[in-house]
Amino acid sequence: MTDVAERGMTVVLASHSLGELRDVCDHLLLLHAGQVLLNGDVEEILDDHLDVIGPADDGSSVTGMVIHTRRTGRQQRSLVRSPGSLAAGWEGQRPEREGLVPDYLRAWQGSR
Repeated sequence: MTDVAERGMTVVLASHSLGELRDVCDHLLLLHAGQVLLNGDVEEILDDHLDVIGPADDGSSVTGMVIHTRRTGRQQRSLVRSPGSLAAGWEGQRPEREGLVPDYLRAWQGSR
């Protein structure tokens, strides 16, 4: 990594786990079937998403592009891109790096 920094080189690494690349990756390009799903600075991409938790029977209160939703009992958790304001009964937080790509991959698997 020292040589890369000193020479101003760009290195391309492929992985499904952002956690493994945490200390060396600052840009993310996520491709699916030749289409770009995500492309940009990792921190900016994370800032543009929200993990939201709320009542399982109230999915209509989630605004933004819902990437993936999981329901467990009386709650649901959704990864939302470009979220709006949250309705009463909903909580949100910035997603963890490690969950972002797997949620996009789960959404893709569910759409086949």
